[in-house]
Amino acid sequence: MKQHEFTALYREYSKPLYNFIRWTTGYSAMSDDITQNMFIKVLRSENAPSDPVEIRRWLYAIARNACIDYFRSSARLTNFKNSYTAECAVNGSIEVDDTHDSEEIWKPLAKLPDVDRSILYLHLKEGYAYKEIADTLEMNENQVRVKAFRALRKLRDEMCRAEV
Repeated sequence: MKQHEFTALYREYSKPLYNFIRWTTGYSAMSDDITQNMFIKVLRSENAPSDPVEIRRWLYAIARNACIDYFRSSARLTNFKNSYTAECAVNGSIEVDDTHDSEEIWKPLAKLPDVDRSILYLHLKEGYAYKEIADTLEMNENQVRVKAFRALRKLRDEMCRAEV
């Protein structure tokens, strides 16, 4: 990939991809590392698509795979759990985006599986249609719809329980 192409991609997608990774992992320091590693893979890639829609799907697929790769190491997973617990204890809330979301929002989100958080992020925050999410996450569109419905229901139920 040429330097000017990479720079343009980075400028346009670094923040949304960081936010996607942040929602998927639930931890900001880890998200920085994963985002950096993801863009290194993009820079080294020789087969980037030329269509803007395909580029976006390609980048989100790389981000998703980078999250999976990061968690494959059990040592990293242990470090993540320890750091995550420490951050919760110190800060009382966790940054999900550019703003600090309250603990009432984060705790229910943290209980969802990674793929469900990814689907909700892409649909609610990025405005992706279910078809686009399915293509990006390499899933069946109906499966994405069902997971989104169930994740929203779980999120609502957890938030209602927290209010009681």
